[in-house]
Amino acid sequence: MKSRIRTIFVKPGELVIIEGEALITTVLGSCVSLVLHNARTGMAGLCHAVLPQSDTTNSGYHFVDQAFGHLLDHFIAAGISRPEIRTHLYGGADMFMEGRSQIGVGEKNIAAAQDVLRRYNLKPVASNTGGLQGRKLIFHTESGQVQMNLLPRQPKPPAVKINREFPRVRRPLSTSSPHQHPEGLRSRSNT
Repeated sequence: MKSRIRTIFVKPGELVIIEGEALITTVLGSCVSLVLHNARTGMAGLCHAVLPQSDTTNSGYHFVDQAFGHLLDHFIAAGISRPEIRTHLYGGADMFMEGRSQIGVGEKNIAAAQDVLRRYNLKPVASNTGGLQGRKLIFHTESGQVQMNLLPRQPKPPAVKINREFPRVRRPLSTSSPHQHPEGLRSRSNT
């Protein structure tokens, strides 16, 4: 009887490196995932990076440059030559950017990912990036195959309008009241 295959879910800012059979899954929106596999050693890895670039060397795996670099360095340190690393790149959707002109975080993540891969002189054997839909990945580590499913498009969240105008307060007209002047009413004497 064959044992049940281990399933590992990778959350934003996490990565996993494994030798052996497993199903590694993650769900991406504007985030990007680098998936690595080496058939000779059975080593497999996947990261889920949230933002393009870190500002320090100890920023963790939330950043494309840190997560991708760590994953690739681990494979190279294990004696795997670059041509032996099967590389996949996924994600970078701009799910809420429709109708806007500025570059969203999804596009910035893709550009950062491509920059790291160029520095390591690697080209993905499979890539599915950009667009307006999220993705679900299922990585079969034994075969190195990645199943990618586009997620249904989420409706754009409604814009919330905040009313910054305050109602005008009507001030009472000036009256002769002892409360309006600190010394009260003054009477004039005609003497």
